[in-house]
Amino acid sequence: MTTRALTTQEITTMHDTIRERTNSLLAGHDVKLKAIRFDIRGAVAGQVKWYWNDGTCVIRYNPMIIKDNYEDFLERTVTHEVAHAVAIRRHGRPAANHGWQWQRVMRELGAKSVERCHSYDVKHVRPRTLYCECKEHRVSTRMYNLVARGSKRRCTLCRTHVTIRKEAV
Repeated sequence: MTTRALTTQEITTMHDTIRERTNSLLAGHDVKLKAIRFDIRGAVAGQVKWYWNDGTCVIRYNPMIIKDNYEDFLERTVTHEVAHAVAIRRHGRPAANHGWQWQRVMRELGAKSVERCHSYDVKHVRPRTLYCECKEHRVSTRMYNLVARGSKRRCTLCRTHVTIRKEAV
């Protein structure tokens, strides 16, 4: 089954609605929003970039994931990213992750679930693989490139360094 391409107007309307929902959720939370961008690529659905020097943030969304999962994205991902911005504003850097501060804000914003990761189909992303002693790891292009450039990363299961090539055992 193929889906039709969206018109420029439909995409603009989706982005405007996401902007409205983001601003609506941020209302009353004293978060200085510098911009909302639709420029993330890959498997990441959304991201908050915090500018500590001036206390502002940018919320970024993935337009490919929006296009394929609009209704769910509007409900879950927008709430998820706004919760990051609010939690960081209230509690500082330690709240940047998915800990209790973020979970509390998610509930305050009316989230039905407090899931850390999305389950969207990201078939548009070229898969990358890293290897350790115990398994193959599917990773983002960013993580793959970090390891390819010499960054040392460990498997969370066997604690050995991951590599870009499968080593002969």
